[in-house]
Amino acid sequence: VDNLRANVGPNANGSSYNDLTFNFTRYLLPNHGDGATFSNGSLITNPAINLFSLDYQKHNIELPRINSKYYGKTYQYAYGIHTEKPGYFTDSLIKIDTVAQTSLVWSPATNHLPSEPIFVANPTGSGAEDDGVLLTVAMDAERKRSSLIVINATTMVELGRAQMPIVMAYGFHGVFA
Repeated sequence: VDNLRANVGPNANGSSYNDLTFNFTRYLLPNHGDGATFSNGSLITNPAINLFSLDYQKHNIELPRINSKYYGKTYQYAYGIHTEKPGYFTDSLIKIDTVAQTSLVWSPATNHLPSEPIFVANPTGSGAEDDGVLLTVAMDAERKRSSLIVINATTMVELGRAQMPIVMAYGFHGVFA
């Protein structure tokens, strides 16, 4: 616990969370939907294929989300919470382009902890996969209040925010359908 506490905030020594060595990796998993088996009855197994890996320090992502129209389909963009400063759990949001293997980051102007982003498609837009906004609740622990922040999902530029007079706690995350 002391090691975790030593790595929180501006005095962090960065020796825990950001020293982990893992990457954002995309795999192609084999499809066994047809129940194909060998003549002895055992299931035919094919290994997962590693399509690419992105460096953790630049492209770290947690609680990833995508445009819900792409659940179970090939998608290009993933959004999630991101850490730029050593010693913070999360301090920004990231958009990863899985085709170009690049990323864009939104960082708040002040120290806020953003929650898992929710993608909302533009109902009158072009229909492009990233045509919409991200909604996130960001907590400002120093001022003891939170804000609902709206971010352009294409450019990762903040469009606006609604400040709340309270601290909104982290909620449930993920969509399971």
